[in-house]
Formats: sequence, structure tokens, C-alpha cells
Amino acid sequence: MPPLLTFDDVPILPYSQLLEAFKPGGAAHCGGPLWPDWERQVAARHCRNGRPVDVPPDVLTLQDVIAEPVAWGGAIVRHFGHQIAEFSMRLLPTLREWPDAVFAFGVKPDYGIVSRDTAPPFFAEVLDWFGASPERIRIVSRPTVAARLRVAPQAEQFGTGGGEVGPTPDHLDALDALVRQRLGTPDRRGTVYVSRAGQRWHCAGEIAIEAALARAGVEILRPETLPLVEQLRRYAGADRLLFAEGSALHGLQLLGRGLGDVIVILRRAGGTMARASIAPRVRSVSYHDCGVRLVHGLEPSGIVARNQALTVVD
Repeated sequence: MPPLLTFDDVPILPYSQLLEAFKPGGAAHCGGPLWPDWERQVAARHCRNGRPVDVPPDVLTLQDVIAEPVAWGGAIVRHFGHQIAEFSMRLLPTLREWPDAVFAFGVKPDYGIVSRDTAPPFFAEVLDWFGASPERIRIVSRPTVAARLRVAPQAEQFGTGGGEVGPTPDHLDALDALVRQRLGTPDRRGTVYVSRAGQRWHCAGEIAIEAALARAGVEILRPETLPLVEQLRRYAGADRLLFAEGSALHGLQLLGRGLGDVIVILRRAGGTMARASIAPRVRSVSYHDCGVRLVHGLEPSGIVARNQALTVVD
């Protein structure tokens, strides 16, 4: 496990660009800590596909000071999958070296997140899963200087075009221990369909797909209806997991090895979402393109808005 990096007197700035940085034609990811000697601090910066995707934030008039030592946790966003895959992958490595860590998280002002109570509920659930207590969270919503800031490299990295950086064996060992502590040793059995029927963007007629699978003896799970720990318990206890492609897949990154077979029904042709992260955790993973048409709008740049589309399946 790489040691925590430690820096003194680091400005932390609210985000001016965040998830929109990764849309076609979007601006660069910008905000969070202004690490000293910026170009050399690759492990501390925000990476995708094995390389930094951020630019140094503008230095604003500093309005606050965090005098106590803190660890950098990342950003808080309103997207479940990105919160896990991009902004929760420093938590467990940090807590392994510093069990009583106080975490600083950055926000983007127009998200309206100014406290733990205004953050999405899943944010607190992820913290609880890793054992980061709520009273040890500091949310940075205005220009602030951290007197001492520690940071762990991302244990896994989100990627595009199959460019994810998967977990190290050491990280999986830590997750295995966490799962045993939280869930015991699950007895895998049965098939679970992780549906998107309750989401805005899903497969057309997915309720009918749910009904057909239920008649065949498959358990239907809409993950947004359950607490996070119960979602993870169902995943760990299934012999076969059938996912409608989407953010719920990233929930598997909170678990270690020993999962059953994972089958992903693609909503967007040709994808292998999170394969590098999933494959080391499961008995097998496969992706199936069942769509015949995508009902979509357009991004501001004029290209197909594949992430906000309705998939018509064969």
C-alpha cells in the first residue's frame, strides 16, 4: 500500500468544473486542492485512464482555515456511480494508515451541497461502509487553506473507452477483510436482476423484463429502494448477478473478491463498463448488446447523448 502523501498549507478551492469535464467537449476538471509542485503530484491529483484529467484551480482569496490535520477525500457529487468510482477510492487506503482520519471533501457551489445534511444520502452510506464517522467530515464550500493535508492515491480509477485502472491485490485484500467484518461470509445462491426500471434512463419496457425474469425465479432488485449495505448484501449473496448497465455496477467496487457471475445487459452498444474493476472480484463477467435502437437527444456539441437515452431492446 503506498504511503499517504503529506503537504502543508494547501489551498482547497470550490470546484468550477466537475463531472461536466468528462462530457464530449467539456472543460477540464478544476477545483479541490492546489497541490504544490502541481505537475509532479500525479498520485494526489484526480486521474482517469491512468493519467491526470484536472487543471490547477484558480487561487481565490482564502476565507477559512482548517487547522487540524485532514485527509483529502475528493468531491461530493449527486451521481451515485461517480461518487463511488471516482471520489471514494481514496477512503479505504487512507483509513488503513490513519484509522482516525478527518476527511475534507470539496463541492461545486451550484450543487447546493454545504453540509452533510444537504449531501445525497448515499454519500453518508458510503462513508459508513468504510467506517468514516460523520463527525470527522469537513466540507469545503469556500476557499480554504488546510494547514496539513494528507492524501492517498486513488485505489482504482474510472476510465473511458475501456481505460479503467483496476484494483491492486492489496486493495482487494483490504476490501475482503471489510466485507467479512460487515457481512460475514455470504452463502451465494440464486440469480438477482439489478433493474433500472425505476430510473429515468432505462430499457424500454423494462417492467415487462422484470416480470418475465420474476416468473423464471429471478429475484428483482431496484437498488435505489434499499439502503446501501442491503444492496451490497444482496450482491455478495447472489450466485449470478444480472445488471441493466448503469451506476449500480459501481456498487461492486465496495466489495472484494468472491462474487459470482456478473452479466451486463448493455444500454449503450459496445461498452464494457467497469470491466477492469469488476473482473478481479467475480467468477466471470460478460457484456451483452441486446439493444436495437437508442431513443436520444443531443449534447450541446451536437453529438448523440448516449448517457441520457432510452434503449429499445431486441
